[in-house]
Parts: sequence; C-alpha cells; structure tokens
Amino acid sequence: DWVSYRMTETTAQGTVKRTNKFAEDKEVPVQFRATLADYHRSGYDRGHQAPAADMRSTTTRMKESFLLTNMTPQLPELNRGAWRILEEKARQWAITYKDVYVITGPVFTGSDESIGNGVTVPNGYYKIVMDIENKEAIAFIIPQENIQASKLADYIVTVDEVEERTGLDFFSELPDEEEEAMESKRMKMWG
Repeated sequence: DWVSYRMTETTAQGTVKRTNKFAEDKEVPVQFRATLADYHRSGYDRGHQAPAADMRSTTTRMKESFLLTNMTPQLPELNRGAWRILEEKARQWAITYKDVYVITGPVFTGSDESIGNGVTVPNGYYKIVMDIENKEAIAFIIPQENIQASKLADYIVTVDEVEERTGLDFFSELPDEEEEAMESKRMKMWG
C-alpha cells in the first residue's frame, strides 16, 4: 500500500549500479504474490514505489527495490515521464535539505482494473517528501495519466488531502500541533 524511507544527502548520491533484476517477493504467500507474468503484455510498466535510484547506497537496498512488492502497474508515459521527474526532484531535495522522509504509494479509490492474476491498477499515486529539519512537507497526488512534467506543481496537495484519499495517517508520531500545521499547509513547488 505504501513505502516510506529516509533519504539523506549521502544516500541520494549512492553509486551502486541499477540491477533491473525484477523478482517475486518470496515472503508473500503464493496466492497473494505478484509475478512477472502478471505484467507481461499488460501495457503497464512495473512502476517502482521506492525508486531504484533512491536505493543506490547498498547492493541489498538496490536488490530489494526490484521486488514486485515494490511495484504497481504504471502507464509507461507516466513512469518514464512526469513520475520519473518527480522522483529526481525528491533526490535533489534530499541533497538540498540534507535529510528527508519520502512516502509513496498508490491511490486505489475507484480502481476496478487489474492485470494478470488480480494485480490492481491504481488510478493515481501520491508522494510526500518531508524536510525533517524544517518540519515541512510537500505532497502530490498524480493521476494515472500521461501528464506533462512541467505541470507537476498543479498536482501539489496537502498531506491532509493524501490522508483523506488513502485512509492513512502520516506523521502521527509528531506532536499534534506540529503534525496539524505541517499536514494542512499546501506548499508551493520546492526549488
């Protein structure tokens, strides 16, 4: 349903090479496990939730980023276009702000399409990047469409809106006042 990880200036600039070795996650019971066959000729990419480029700090992290539990069916135009640019921006923000949390996941509300043996196709995705030091977060909800990377700022929302659309509660460990202030603020595009 989601991935969450901390990315620092150092880990954002890791040097481990991309493997492209997609694999089933053997920790998931077979009846619930996505397979490579599910994606074959589906018209969808295996879209990373935690991007391989964010996992270049260790070989283990890189390998784990290619487990199918880290994938969702994503339109190639989105995966290779605006979504890729947003992932690059998150890495740049980790370098700029030195230490960020990244939370990414699919939006399944209203999704009724699936591929293969029941792998649900999300109708959108969210990404939240929190600047840890300044207690600020920028959030996006991106539709499963071929959107222009130059229009990413049009998809900025509040963290509260992501929570409302997904039913999840982010940053609940923060003091209530800090959490409420951060989650209710709609940010402008970070530099």
